[in-house]
Amino acid sequence: MAVALIGAGRLVLLSVHPAIRDADPEPPQRGGHLVLAVGVTPDHVVIHNPSGLPGRSQEFAHVEWQALDRVYAGRGVVLGQPE
Repeated sequence: MAVALIGAGRLVLLSVHPAIRDADPEPPQRGGHLVLAVGVTPDHVVIHNPSGLPGRSQEFAHVEWQALDRVYAGRGVVLGQPE
């Protein structure tokens, strides 16, 4: 559901582990940190992560779907009015 919403141009806050900033292959848990999903590609979700690494994982950071699966808690908040 979130993928379709993001793909349709909606902004979604995703609950992820902070390890999303450096693609930790084995984070100790999922969730606990919020990032803003701003787009999708066939291979990535595009996020803004205020605590990401500048120039690498902060603005318009492309996170592979497999990496997102490791850190995503399955929770999020859709922002804005439904269309």
